[in-house]
Amino acid sequence: GEPEGDETLDRINVYGNYEPDNCRWAGVKTQNRNTRLRVNSTTGYTGVSVVGKRFLAKITVGKKSYYSKLCDTVEEAAAARKELERLHWGIT
Repeated sequence: GEPEGDETLDRINVYGNYEPDNCRWAGVKTQNRNTRLRVNSTTGYTGVSVVGKRFLAKITVGKKSYYSKLCDTVEEAAAARKELERLHWGIT
């Protein structure tokens, strides 16, 4: 297809190569959400950080950040992050 508006070429799988089966036209918002896990991630989940012996999910919308409650397990925090994505990004 052709790009529309602010769309530029984006990899569907961010760890894959730029090849026809792994590319799409995507806008800034989509691309900002389609990111590799940070190399220095301590939890293995995007948007989940360690706070003492517990875990916290965070999402940023524009310049505002939203946080989950503190979770006892990394899996709970990852689920909380998915819920924040649903609430604030409209991702299901």
